[in-house]
Amino acid sequence: MGLTQSTPKSLTRDRINGEFARLCLSQFSSIELWALKDLFVSLADSSAGQQYWTASKLLDYFGVPESTNCGPIILKIAEKLASFPFIASNSLEPLTMRSLLKAIAILDPERRSNILPGYDPLILLFFAIATPDDNTAKEYNAQDVFDSSSLDAGWAKLPVIADYDNLCPDGLPSNANKSWRVHARELHDLFSLLLAIFPLDPEQPIAAYVDNFQPEEWLKYTHRAAAILSSFRTDGQSPQDPLHPGFSCEEFCDGILAAAPNIFTPLTSLFQHLLFSPKQSPQIAATKQPADHPLELRNLPYYNATTYDYADCLMDMSTVAQIATELGRNSIWGRLQKLYIGSEHGFSMRSFESKAFKWNAPSILIVSGEVVERAKLRDRSLEAFNDWVYTGKSSSSSVDGCQSRKVVYGCLLNTKWISSSKKGFGDSKGKLFQLYPFQEWFPAKTGAAADSYAFYSPILGGFGFGTAVPHFPSGSRERIVPGAVSLTIDESMEYGVFRCYGVDGEGAYRRSKSANAATKEWEDVFSISQVEVWGCGGEKELTAQAKEWAWEEREARRRREVNLKRGNFDEDRAILELAGLVGGNMSGGSV
Repeated sequence: MGLTQSTPKSLTRDRINGEFARLCLSQFSSIELWALKDLFVSLADSSAGQQYWTASKLLDYFGVPESTNCGPIILKIAEKLASFPFIASNSLEPLTMRSLLKAIAILDPERRSNILPGYDPLILLFFAIATPDDNTAKEYNAQDVFDSSSLDAGWAKLPVIADYDNLCPDGLPSNANKSWRVHARELHDLFSLLLAIFPLDPEQPIAAYVDNFQPEEWLKYTHRAAAILSSFRTDGQSPQDPLHPGFSCEEFCDGILAAAPNIFTPLTSLFQHLLFSPKQSPQIAATKQPADHPLELRNLPYYNATTYDYADCLMDMSTVAQIATELGRNSIWGRLQKLYIGSEHGFSMRSFESKAFKWNAPSILIVSGEVVERAKLRDRSLEAFNDWVYTGKSSSSSVDGCQSRKVVYGCLLNTKWISSSKKGFGDSKGKLFQLYPFQEWFPAKTGAAADSYAFYSPILGGFGFGTAVPHFPSGSRERIVPGAVSLTIDESMEYGVFRCYGVDGEGAYRRSKSANAATKEWEDVFSISQVEVWGCGGEKELTAQAKEWAWEEREARRRREVNLKRGNFDEDRAILELAGLVGGNMSGGSV
């Protein structure tokens, strides 16, 4: 713990700061400490014998583009974490090497669990980003005394830490000080930045992803961020609306846990970049170029090393980042294999099967389209779809009140695809999801009927998720009834329907836990513009799949060439004539 065996009953603010900093120091290797010191000293200013970084030095080193408006937010986070545990103080700690180490340790999940086991980082991040509506900040003196009698149970039990400097009694978001709120616009800007740098590794600078900040690409990330934030509240108010009331601590924590629990992963990588001195890696040193030549970064060896070459696909980098906020970066980034693209391979179940069914690892289906207006649901163009599946369970749509009618839905499958009119596939590790206009996740339920997770059958006229395999009397074909939480697509891939109604747990997939969707019921019948399937697996799965595909190709080639290798065409023809299969005696028979 950094203290002597006899823990005092009280400690001064300076003593708490010093002891906690020493505890954080123990979480770093000697090479990491050397790198930070080398970097810090090279850029530090000095006053009254103390070395520190100015705000501009920190932001220049991080390389946060000014166009993102995120510089002040990143600085506020750094200063609050540097002042931990006294986050309500008016006089924040300067950005010394000691305080920067605290910030890095607190943001790193592994290091934080070592020094503050069980501590909720979301509440701390809320107060690091939030702004109080009234004057609740405190004036501390270096010699102010704080209760430390519970320190034997660990630093997380120290009152000033456990109650977040008295801003959140009992450590419960619902008890947090209501005068502190996160501005929606600030959070939207921050989420846009984090999505744009989601694959960031600690040794990389933000400049490695300079293309994501070009206007056209940046717009995609702002839309993804808006979809995440839109699920935080039930009023449908745009996070960019200047009249948006912002988010309380409870709304902030609940919203992130429901919609994007891994959204702050790249923030950890950004601060860990402080542990890499330019002297360690010429590659990093080479990135310190004048700000007016950012495009020269494209020539770096690692530039775009973790991006995909499918910019025109629905599953582009911004979509991968959005999905990774739920699944985690390591579960999806660099692990995707393009299997089926409707606009490229054809919108038919035959093409779908030929591309997607050979994949033996988890996969992700994603579909986009536009919701059909309620008045047009009975148009003749939808007649075949209405004859195939029941619609009209709910009169509400997820796009009600939205400027666009665009929707994006999908499903994560943990098993391989199976075509059958008798049985379904899938398991309790799957998820249905919506990515636009809201980000919602609908996890599969443990213990649901085995044939209710997913079905795929040309005989039944399509495929779906969350609907049990329909069993019709022999020779008949009745309309399919979608499950309570379900996604259903017809065989022509022209129309689909997503349905969410009833009580939680009624079907194979549970409701989203977000404030936006926890109780809302809706049904989206949409015309499909794109369908994609992506294999999701690591090196082991990719290697096994490549071997299987290579074997199938060799077998197909062998079957095509079998007669060519025999070389005696007259003998082959004589055998076929005896069998009555060619020539004038084509009556068949036995030899």
